Order: sequence, then structure tokens, then C-alpha cells
Amino acid sequence: MIKSKRDVLCLAFVPVVVGILTVSGDVGTGELYGGVVFGANIRYQMFYFMLFFGRVLYTFGDFEVFFGAYGIYQVIRHGKREFLFRDSVRRIVGKVLCYQVIALFCSLVCSRLFLENGMHFKRDFILELAAFWLTDLVLALGQMLVEMVAESRMAMIVSAIYFLLSLIFMDMVYFLPWGKMVLWIFLPNLAMGFRVKEYGYSFPAVYLFLLVVLAVFCLAGIRQIRKKDVL
Repeated sequence: MIKSKRDVLCLAFVPVVVGILTVSGDVGTGELYGGVVFGANIRYQMFYFMLFFGRVLYTFGDFEVFFGAYGIYQVIRHGKREFLFRDSVRRIVGKVLCYQVIALFCSLVCSRLFLENGMHFKRDFILELAAFWLTDLVLALGQMLVEMVAESRMAMIVSAIYFLLSLIFMDMVYFLPWGKMVLWIFLPNLAMGFRVKEYGYSFPAVYLFLLVVLAVFCLAGIRQIRKKDVL
């Protein structure tokens, strides 16, 4: 999943951000996947944004590149555009997993070196980790959908603004009676176990919701690719 200098730089960016989070904020692996608590210092929010934005850059423009000569070859070979969309999704899934596995490894190493904190993979941690990874996958597919209807730079900007808005807006309304419902609109919050638990939601409910959104994104992508002028 590392095929360009940009990919290498994005992956090299991961240990830097994770290391800073660990050292300056005493954020171990367990806290990393718990996310940002409501009303947290803006510094923590920016570190989480940087970690997310690194993944956005890692998958930036992949769909446009994939739709080049290889896309034409796939359409000619199979005669169905759905094959092209399937391969695009498979590539995105692979890159998200690659990025997140590296982030997890870096966090485990940094926690051990700087916090002397050995991580035990308990049930709560596994639940938070799964929510974190699944949410990022949904956001990556959302980014790909925007690339299908607009250019990749627009998808990058939309993804960045949406993530920041999700953190900032939820901090402003989380204590309001209707704040609990808004959580489902701003998906990045579902990646943060602290915020999910604050509202008393269960992780199975989060998984189910994210899988439904994932299915909707896939159906929307298939519909869009049928209308897209590949040739």
C-alpha cells in the first residue's frame, strides 16, 4: 500500500504525531482510542485532527489516479463499472488498515518507552479500537465519494472541515438535550469511546450504524460510477 513518496511521508508522519501526543499529553494507547473528551484542550483536538488528516492525505487523489488507464482497462476487460468500484473500495480499505495498524504499533511503542505503560488488550480497548477503525473507514469512503463528483482537492478540504466541525460543534452542544442525537450526524465522534460512553450509547449500536452508513456509501458509489464517464 506504499506506492509513492507522498505515501511514505504520510506514514512517516504517524509516529511523529503519536509521539507528540504520548509525550506532551501523557496519552497512552488506551487513551488514544478513547478519543477527545468533551471540553478538552484545543491542543488535543488539533493532535487528533493531524492524525486524521494524515490519513486523508494518504488516501488523497487515489480514486482519480485509479480512474486513469487502469480504470479504462478494468471497464474494457469486465464490461461492468462495478468491478472498478469494487477494486477502488478494496484499495481504500487496504490503505486505511495499513495506516491504522502503523498508528497502533507506534502508540504501543511510545506508551512503553515514554510512559512505561504496557498495553493489555482488554474488552473495552478492543471495542474502542474497532469503533475507531470502522469510523475512519467510513470517512475514507465518504472522501472517495466526494472525489467521484468533484476533484480530489475538494474532497480533502471537505473531509478536513467536516472533522474539525464535528469536534468543535459537539463541544458546543453536548450538554444540550438534543446534543445526544447530533452525535450520529458528526461521525468522527463515534470513533471516540469517551464521547460514546458519555451519552450511554453501546458500541454494537455504533457498529451497526456505521455499517449502515458504509452500505449507503457503497450503493451511492455504485450508482455514481454508472453515470461517470470513465472512457
